[in-house]
Amino acid sequence: MDKRVEVAYDIIKTEFKGKLNLSILADRVKLSPFHFHRLFKDGLGESPGECLRRTRLEHAAHLLFAFPKMTISQVALDSGYASLAPFSRAFANHFGTAPKKFLTERPRYLSKLKLSRDDLKVSVVHLEAMNIIYSRVVSGESISTKMDAVSSICTFNDVEIKNDEAMCIHFHHGGKEPFDFYAGFPLIDSPDEEYLERIFKVPAGYYASFWSDIPYGQLWDLFTRWKEEWLDSGPYEIAHFFALETHSKLPSEQSMPVQRQFFIPVKKS
Repeated sequence: MDKRVEVAYDIIKTEFKGKLNLSILADRVKLSPFHFHRLFKDGLGESPGECLRRTRLEHAAHLLFAFPKMTISQVALDSGYASLAPFSRAFANHFGTAPKKFLTERPRYLSKLKLSRDDLKVSVVHLEAMNIIYSRVVSGESISTKMDAVSSICTFNDVEIKNDEAMCIHFHHGGKEPFDFYAGFPLIDSPDEEYLERIFKVPAGYYASFWSDIPYGQLWDLFTRWKEEWLDSGPYEIAHFFALETHSKLPSEQSMPVQRQFFIPVKKS
């Protein structure tokens, strides 16, 4: 995939709440709108506008699921829509149901996997802020290969990393493919400005932590069970829409089950 498309995709995923359109995105990656639109659709199978709309609506669906007390207007504003009417129309066109009915009609993408609270053994820990230099993992790519690529780039450019602490980042947007998946390493020092587009800033704070060897294809099941069986019955709520993952042994393929530790940011309700 063209690196400029990857950069534009990352911009959409991190700045979708703001003002973005084809011209703005094309300008950010130094391409003409026509050339950018063609490259983006060839690389990702959807246009920049379709990707932006899907990202906003899947974020809205996640808000409705994770924060049922939010009003529809609040969800619309937090998802990049200036008013309720266009949001409601777009949501209904995308999901086939109105936002108000989504919680009762939403499909449950759960397998037969059974996870009890004892199985999860969740604890709340405090993490210090960190910067992770990352690369996006697309379907079919090997995580270990992607980690090796990040490590090699850092070594070549004299960027110091904690290469014994491989980390993955999962951005949750809902939908049929709910996670964007990134692999990388924590930086030892503050990042240089030239690398900022490849840096994920992990905020300091409290994180729900647990171990699992669940295959990557069932992460939605794992996180949904975690919410329903632990989060919903306790004094915490989700603080940010991402999850961290660390593991001592990298799998050669995404589907291989490897024991990993997960961290999900939480805050007191």
